[in-house]
Amino acid sequence: MKIAAWLGCKDEAELIGHTIAHLRGIGVDHIYAVDVKSTDGTLDILQAEAGRGDLEVLTIDVEAEGPESEHRVAAEVMARATARGMDWLLFCDADEFWMPRTGRLRDIAGLEEADVIEARRYNVMLAEDGPCLRFPLTVDRLDEVLVHCPPPAGRGGWRKVLAEDPSIPWIRVVPSPKLMVRLTGVAAVQAGHHAVQQAGDAATPVKVTAPDALIAHVPFSTPGRFRLKVRNIVELHEMTGEPWPEGQAWHWRMFRDGAAETGVEAEFARNITAPEQRDEMRAEGTLRPLSELWGAG
Repeated sequence: MKIAAWLGCKDEAELIGHTIAHLRGIGVDHIYAVDVKSTDGTLDILQAEAGRGDLEVLTIDVEAEGPESEHRVAAEVMARATARGMDWLLFCDADEFWMPRTGRLRDIAGLEEADVIEARRYNVMLAEDGPCLRFPLTVDRLDEVLVHCPPPAGRGGWRKVLAEDPSIPWIRVVPSPKLMVRLTGVAAVQAGHHAVQQAGDAATPVKVTAPDALIAHVPFSTPGRFRLKVRNIVELHEMTGEPWPEGQAWHWRMFRDGAAETGVEAEFARNITAPEQRDEMRAEGTLRPLSELWGAG
């Protein structure tokens, strides 16, 4: 069984080296790094890593090609992976770290019978000195990785919760899962990589939520990285208007609007968990080590 990875990135020089090393460490055979015109040195790192032979660099130019450019590159990556003999394609961004319970992707339950593996994703707590995890991220360190795990949002989801109570910082939600797909069982993956598209009259892909694979998501780390993220969101909207369908990327709009209203530094600071907050959230169970969440609903 061979596993490839789509690695999406834009201005992620701070994390991208860790992400590539992590993918190799959990057993990814080939990485398709999809860069969206980075300007912070990310592309230099990717090109250096490509020299090892297990990583290819592709680019997306939204300004020239429009929002549909991601679909074109996704189809190209799936075709390249298939031609290379890959069986599965894992989707992640530079701030997402897939963690199988054993540390090996090939051990994930469901790989033999499923067409789609869904992995639950949790936001890593941001402390005053940075995110609550250390690299390399390995199975023996998961007790140290504190993640936000509030109760389910209910009808309307987290978008409705945050709209009704803007004081809740986005980092405290549970973001949508990400996917691995069997290349012979899935025609295409929707933007954002949270759902698949069925091909015509083809049978519905068999999807399972992995009880033994989680994703540690690091949306916030340093003010500098967040400033780049907000700048890129603003520029993308200026170039294309609202490039995402209703219901998608709403948190990006929230970051943009919050930064415009109170400033980038204040919007970043809202997502920091102070020590006294951490203790309260640990006591109530809404902040837990990643190692405790195997098999959680």
